[in-house]
Amino acid sequence: MFGKSGARRIVPGQYLATNPKGRAVMIAAMEKSKLVNPSIVHHIVGIYVGFENPMFAALEVDYVEADQDPTGEAAANAGKLLTYYELDLGLNHVVRKWSEPTDPKANLLNADAPQHRSPTPRREHPPGDSGWGIIITAVVMHKWRGPRPLRFLSSTPTLPVQQIGDDALLQVHPQGIRQVLADRRVNEWRVPSGKSIVATMTNVRQVVVALSSAELMYFELDLDWRLNEYQDQKAMEAWCLH
Repeated sequence: MFGKSGARRIVPGQYLATNPKGRAVMIAAMEKSKLVNPSIVHHIVGIYVGFENPMFAALEVDYVEADQDPTGEAAANAGKLLTYYELDLGLNHVVRKWSEPTDPKANLLNADAPQHRSPTPRREHPPGDSGWGIIITAVVMHKWRGPRPLRFLSSTPTLPVQQIGDDALLQVHPQGIRQVLADRRVNEWRVPSGKSIVATMTNVRQVVVALSSAELMYFELDLDWRLNEYQDQKAMEAWCLH
């Protein structure tokens, strides 16, 4: 990440997570370099806790022992931790609540679904072979009414794909946000000229995007299931890079 002091892993901006009630956003760096529990962060997610203090979960690897072991054995055996953080609204600061070991192969958190294992897609033939296979990726969604063209843009990279609302799909790409409704109508929001989306976080009702101009923009579904832009834009102290 590129901050005021240059490109550094400890600058927040690599990860964005929203509280499901829309009361808080967590922005995290790739590395947490505190004197106690320094760690590499793999993913973060907001947890539904009703109207209690907002909670977030992080998938982390503590590298204290690995940093002090020249043989590399400690790094090879480093385990992953599921760490919970609470935003204390009364004191207005974040508290690390507890950590617990988790699957060392875990790489993604989803607060609303059971554990899911999926192998990394691989080509059938190795690089250099003219008969490379085709990698096909699929997204599993619920309540989507039968197979049909999704009307997603294929001419631009997709950041995330997300079910939004009861029966719509969302595509976020560098130049905008595309909401595809069940009746195949499309609602679109375009990034202002000269800017692009470099990072995003979504859930079933909300979208937060980070722009190349160091701005955060927030969108939320209204009662008519339209995705509306919240007009109060927040400036960031760090730049988010691809």
